[in-house]
Amino acid sequence: MNGPWRREWQWDAAGIALVAVLSLTAYFAGFRPLLAGHEEWTARRAALAAQREQAAKLQKALTAAQGRLEETRAALAKLPLRLQPASNVIAQLAAVSALANEAGLRIDDIHPERGVPGTHYETVSIQIVGSGTYTKCTRFVSRLCKVLPDTNVSSLEMGTTPADLMGAGTFRFGLCWYTAPAPR
Repeated sequence: MNGPWRREWQWDAAGIALVAVLSLTAYFAGFRPLLAGHEEWTARRAALAAQREQAAKLQKALTAAQGRLEETRAALAKLPLRLQPASNVIAQLAAVSALANEAGLRIDDIHPERGVPGTHYETVSIQIVGSGTYTKCTRFVSRLCKVLPDTNVSSLEMGTTPADLMGAGTFRFGLCWYTAPAPR
């Protein structure tokens, strides 16, 4: 096969090789980077869509939480009880003493103890020692709950002697005064 067929075959083989080289060059130089770029773009687009969906969910949750916060603030504003700072302890002691005097109790000692901090309030214990009848003590406790709703009775001890004909005895009240939390 020497002749024109051999030359045509060589030209055909050279053409096929050239087309293969050009095809591979076009694939690796142009088409493959385009495919990789397209895959990266598709992945980023999917990630962006997922992030937008997450952002929409978070925005919805934030809006709901803000609504609940406003409802809570409105409910708190309607409450009649306002906790005073613990620094108003002298005024609180004066108010407790005045209620005890109105009830007819004699106070021998009244003193606060150190406040115990909490998350939403602070508690200050107030100890009262004195004398009076059972009826006067119950009158005092009843008035205390109405007039000073931020203060409650945490303990009560009463005692008397058989020689006491008037029914008056000694008492020891442990009061718990709820105050506004200390500023941080």
